[in-house]
Amino acid sequence: MNEIKDRNILICRGKHCVNKGSEDICNTLETVLEEKNLTNKITVEYGGCHHLHIFGPILIIKPDNILYVKLESRDINEIINQHIVHDEIVERLLLKNQNNGEIIKDYREAQKFVKLYKKEIK
Repeated sequence: MNEIKDRNILICRGKHCVNKGSEDICNTLETVLEEKNLTNKITVEYGGCHHLHIFGPILIIKPDNILYVKLESRDINEIINQHIVHDEIVERLLLKNQNNGEIIKDYREAQKFVKLYKKEIK
């Protein structure tokens, strides 16, 4: 098994993500991290809106800056096992540009994409 890197997980608790189930995701994340004895390697921060709520609930893993979107509680085990334990990105939970199929992994790039996306749909 790979050595597990210290990481920080940010979960949106803005009202839009909460309305879409982020509280359940937070509870599941805490449970999974405790069950896998990862609380000493992984810190969790709960924050407000990242202005990505159209793709929420969202989770960001730092320092990787990987953004996972449209999450459900059942996705947390996969993220922890694949990304945190095995250092592999969970491709199916990344943001995808529906116009060209481009996968947007990086949180910062996603913010740029969302600004353009919002302009297009106005």
